[in-house]
Order: sequence, then C-alpha cells, then structure tokens
Amino acid sequence: FLIAMLVACGKSGVPQPPGGVQEFHWTWTRAEITNGCLSIQGGMEGNMDNFYEAVLELQPSDMDDFCVGCPFLPVERESFSRHSTEFKVEQIVNDRGETVQSATVNIFYCPEHKAPSYQWRLLGVNVNQLMPHALTPIQYLSSPLF
Repeated sequence: FLIAMLVACGKSGVPQPPGGVQEFHWTWTRAEITNGCLSIQGGMEGNMDNFYEAVLELQPSDMDDFCVGCPFLPVERESFSRHSTEFKVEQIVNDRGETVQSATVNIFYCPEHKAPSYQWRLLGVNVNQLMPHALTPIQYLSSPLF
C-alpha cells in the first residue's frame, strides 16, 4: 500500500514545503568590535512573517589570520527573537519595484570568550522547521586594540 502511495504521488524523496513565498534572505551585514563587544547589523528581505529568530554563531581566535579553508567551529551561539528590540520589520519597494517585507537587526553582543579576532555568521531561522536557515557568509572581524 505504501509503495502504491509513493508511486501515485509522482515525486520521490521526503515531502518539502514550497519555497519562494515562505523564504527570506540576508541582503547585507556589517560588524565592528567596540570595547571588547561586537556590534552587528544586518538586513533581510522576504517573507518576514515566517522569520522566527536570528542566531549569532561566533568562533574566537587568538590569531589575526584565520585559516582559509579550515572548518568554521563556533563555540558561542546567541539567539535573538523576532519580537525582541533588536528587530525592526517594515514594507519596502525593492529594485524591481515590488513591495516586499524587510527587516533590520542590530545586535550588541559581548562574547564570553574574549579574543582579538572572530569568525562569525548569522542564521535566520524559519518558523517552518523544514525550511533551510538563511545564512550569511562566514565573516572575519579583528579588534584594532589587540
């Protein structure tokens, strides 16, 4: 019976929710270190109704140069809810003249592991757990004080 159901569907694999209208993505990010803490800003576009939270992933380093090609191994993760004061959601008109939802995030985070340099990225988590996270590229940040 199960085989007949799978054949009847005409698709193979685990069912996936429709993408596109449910997704959002990062459009820009920037960061700096101030008094040993990170000030991170980012912008997103897409279906912000499906945005659940942003997660900051952070890997401190004692080196100024990170190993290019080495794995990103974050040792700190901090979550920020869409309902927190760090977020602002609004309607904007994009480059194609379409009205879309946009969000900005302003995070101020003081790492537990102080270091002269960090690798970091932001994850945008969808309310639908089957949808992939929206990821920023892994970025590098060095403090001028060290």
